[in-house]
Amino acid sequence: MNVYQTRTVEGMTRIPIRTIQDYVRDFRDHFSETARKPSKGRRFTAADVDILQTIQRLRSERVQDAEIRKVLTGETPLKLAHQFDEAQIKDFAANALEYFEDANNTLAKANQLIREARAQIVELKDEKKLLQSDYRALRDRVDKFKEWQIFVMKEFPELNPYDESKEKPGKKILGIF
Repeated sequence: MNVYQTRTVEGMTRIPIRTIQDYVRDFRDHFSETARKPSKGRRFTAADVDILQTIQRLRSERVQDAEIRKVLTGETPLKLAHQFDEAQIKDFAANALEYFEDANNTLAKANQLIREARAQIVELKDEKKLLQSDYRALRDRVDKFKEWQIFVMKEFPELNPYDESKEKPGKKILGIF
């Protein structure tokens, strides 16, 4: 009897290891003794691999766990693709088409939002450049104003508010009344 490690089963079934562990935990009674062991010593038989694939298929079809248990115990038969009648297959196809169209519409909307976002980013970059240019122009004007202010204070000391040598109004000079 062949037994497989969890990593090997992952490669065979394309079911992630974490999901395999969840399936074993959720449907413990349906797996072999070796599959129920702790994660490091876990080994799967061919029957265990079939059970994993069945669980994966049923979960992908959004079947409730209680129903999955019934399928695993044989209480409810598992329908294979060739066991569905034509009306059921047409329903499946119609649902699949509807899901595809919804996904396609969502993708189209997402792409439109991405294009709009890119356009806004370009606009913001242009606005940033303009603001940087305005900032430099204003900084230059402030620098020129400061130069002019210093010039005026040097040329006209009476206009210099920081000049300590001149007498302030309302104050008396020491010793003089």
